[in-house]
Amino acid sequence: MTCADYRAKRLTDMAQRARIEAYSPLVCDGGSWRIPWASRTHQGAFAMPIGIYKRPSLKERFWAKVDKGGLNDCWIWTGGKSTAGYGLISVNGKMAYAHRSAYELLVGSIPEGLQLDHLCRNPSCVNPEHLEAVTSQQNILRGEGATAQHARATHCPQGHPYNLVNTYYPPDGSRECRTCREERRA
Repeated sequence: MTCADYRAKRLTDMAQRARIEAYSPLVCDGGSWRIPWASRTHQGAFAMPIGIYKRPSLKERFWAKVDKGGLNDCWIWTGGKSTAGYGLISVNGKMAYAHRSAYELLVGSIPEGLQLDHLCRNPSCVNPEHLEAVTSQQNILRGEGATAQHARATHCPQGHPYNLVNTYYPPDGSRECRTCREERRA
């Protein structure tokens, strides 16, 4: 098929013709016509022309993916989520946590060196009333992981109290029950 035949076939529909001519004229490329912006992406689909469709703002994309209850209820993120259940949103071409974006949109920037702790313990919640900027250590100790559980323990597994007299702190930073330690040495 020659360039002239292809052009005649391609431009029979007036709407198609107006769209192509308005945004990107056909270019004859070595005997065949092509639309300059129509390059194949890695999925095999044609890429959209740049600048034709306005991308929604971060706020518009964010609120479209939030199931907002009352002020004190969790605002559930309905978009993509990480394996841990935290919401994900694209910000300036990079993936970011949705709860961090919510905090920055509604409260302000997150202070340097601090993390956001979900007070409601729901990782998909983006309600800024349920988020608090805390240090990494505070965030870990408030959680449900092994470190937090051991830190909250008031007695050793054998039932001896962890207090000033009965607790030994070895150089590695852990803690041991003095009574159990002496029983192991005997």
